[in-house]
Amino acid sequence: MGEEERKTQPTLSLFNTSQYDMNTFSGRLKHFASIADPRLLLVSRSEAHWANTVIQHAKDHKDVSAADFWRAQNIKSTYVNHDTGQPISALASFPTFLPANTVLLTYLLTTRSIPSIISSQVLYHAYNTTFHMSNKSDRYYVTDKQLQDHFFSNCLTSVTTAVALTLWANRTKIIKDEITRQRVRSVVPFISLVGANIYSTFALQRDELNNGIDITDEEGNLIGKSKAAGSKSIRECILERTLMIGPVALVPHIVVDYFENKRNLFVSKPHFKIPIFLSSLVLCMFVYIPVCYSLLSPQGRISVSSVEEEFRKEARTGDEYFYYEKHL
Repeated sequence: MGEEERKTQPTLSLFNTSQYDMNTFSGRLKHFASIADPRLLLVSRSEAHWANTVIQHAKDHKDVSAADFWRAQNIKSTYVNHDTGQPISALASFPTFLPANTVLLTYLLTTRSIPSIISSQVLYHAYNTTFHMSNKSDRYYVTDKQLQDHFFSNCLTSVTTAVALTLWANRTKIIKDEITRQRVRSVVPFISLVGANIYSTFALQRDELNNGIDITDEEGNLIGKSKAAGSKSIRECILERTLMIGPVALVPHIVVDYFENKRNLFVSKPHFKIPIFLSSLVLCMFVYIPVCYSLLSPQGRISVSSVEEEFRKEARTGDEYFYYEKHL
């Protein structure tokens, strides 16, 4: 659809889509803002009932305005998974995702003792696994068992990495001054989260390496399962997920380090340290994450010449690329 926003009467084909054009940056940004709007958590029981009524009327092909339909969809998607029909708790809903992760990352990025490092990592991965289990899409073929295994492997990888690096940073004689030691410790959460992300991406998407991923032509016609596209999809997911979590784990520490060691701000105003750290983290979570998400297209592409020979024969004259969905 070429329009930025769908303004026509809603049809059944739109029930699992967005009102915005997901092929554009602005469309993805507006979509993110619409589903993560914290005001959705304040919806009353009567509004929830109204949303269910509107959606049922649309299914029954009764007259429903596009504005009412999409508003109802956003309200319902806060509490019910569109694909599975399972209820979603308020804590695991999209409007809670950014605030909850801001709190969890504040704990994870500022903790230094071994017990608190372990608990912060476990809490962070437990929440995000619960979020993914509640909001998973049937299109991605990920079972609850796989997500539970993903939680345990993530915890094991990130906790082991964080504890080992923290102990090394505290005890090594290679680092001579305290400022450098502090900087090394501040990088530990980034390394542990990225390491867990790489491991879990391979674990959850290994089927794409073994059996391939669905590829389609420009018109959406299914061509088959390509292992070459699956391998490319995994590489892209690792890079793009790292780009999303990396700055969030690094930037607050970099900002604090700048004001502490370059500007000596905290010598005269030590009470500024926590507000500056929190402000940097909030900006990363509520500005950088939505923008980064919007920059990354959910659809990947691979050149016809890069796929298996059996699929090249399926390409029509003039086709340069096949397309696939990325599991961001």
